[in-house]
Amino acid sequence: MRFHLGIALATAALSAMAWLSPLAPDAALARACFQPDESTLESHQHYRSRQDDCDVHGPARSRDGGKPEGASAKCRDGTWSFSHSRSGTCSRHGGVERWESGGLMGPRPGGGANPNA
Repeated sequence: MRFHLGIALATAALSAMAWLSPLAPDAALARACFQPDESTLESHQHYRSRQDDCDVHGPARSRDGGKPEGASAKCRDGTWSFSHSRSGTCSRHGGVERWESGGLMGPRPGGGANPNA
């Protein structure tokens, strides 16, 4: 049996990520400050994130009805959130309908959205 260092390292990295990710705080999962293209959104309110001190675009509907770049969640009222943490995401928009991949994060470990969002 041959030993492949690349495969062994990749397997070890994936195992470590799977084991550590449920333990990581939201700050570790948060992305760098990001601003969506304002011209693709219907509203232009912003707020200051207490999590990472970023200027965050508030939940908004996209002009074309699609998912705007950088959206982290879809709210139940049809707006898109650009939140940098799970806490409070879509809180004034009916809660989180679904978390989006490629944004902030996927669903919480164990499945489901944050019931307090």
